[in-house]
Amino acid sequence: ICEQSRLLMRHTESDEDDATALQGVVRASDDDGSGGDLDFTVDLRRNRFPFSYVWGPLPCLTWLFPVIGHMGVADSQGRVHDFAGPYYIGVDSFMVGPVTRYYQFSERELRRLPQVAKNPDKSIARIWDEAIAQGDDIYRQKMHK
Repeated sequence: ICEQSRLLMRHTESDEDDATALQGVVRASDDDGSGGDLDFTVDLRRNRFPFSYVWGPLPCLTWLFPVIGHMGVADSQGRVHDFAGPYYIGVDSFMVGPVTRYYQFSERELRRLPQVAKNPDKSIARIWDEAIAQGDDIYRQKMHK
């Protein structure tokens, strides 16, 4: 894995102490007029990673080629969506089991999305979730190769 990719991905730990520490609430203000908060809370026990790209190893293949794995994207609630087979999108059931690595977008990165500027009346969470739903609809119609 190139150095830049390694820096972008955060490694999850299965250790109970680390899992407990990561379950604390982390909130960032969402000043989009709705008065709500964006909840960036990571919950390892429930495999929830809000506003994140996630990665997990593919048995045997990842052992031989460590850069190869399975990816998914998590919605604003942290539920992982992944293309898990022909015409199937797994939701909140990551195909390869627990997430091993993830990259969580910051509020600043989310605010820079073009859809946020085009839709000032919508919350960032709603825009993020609608984009994921749109991607799900597209990939539900595709054959996995």
